[in-house]
Amino acid sequence: MINCSVLRCTNPGSAFVAGTQNLTVGYHEAYVCAEHKTLIDAGTPWDMQERHVLMGHDLAPVLGNWSARPSTGSNGFTLRLEIAGQIKPFEVFLMPTEAKMLSTFISAANGAD
Repeated sequence: MINCSVLRCTNPGSAFVAGTQNLTVGYHEAYVCAEHKTLIDAGTPWDMQERHVLMGHDLAPVLGNWSARPSTGSNGFTLRLEIAGQIKPFEVFLMPTEAKMLSTFISAANGAD
């Protein structure tokens, strides 16, 4: 018997789901129980981490808003991320090479070249 691949679910896996091929993690596939397959088919957000399917509170937090400001010193910019349901935003400084990698990843995730 194959168990459901959703993290912490102990139901038997009965339906096949496949993650998409992407640049960083490759191709993943898993079996999920009927309940989780119904949720996935209905559009519930999910992700795969190695052999586990992540749903609900196991997913990364949802981005509420973001902004960016160029640096007046070094080349690069500060990216400000506001997480839904949290008061304090998170900031990171991106150098041009990091910004280009992020841009490439976002373009690929949206099907753009």
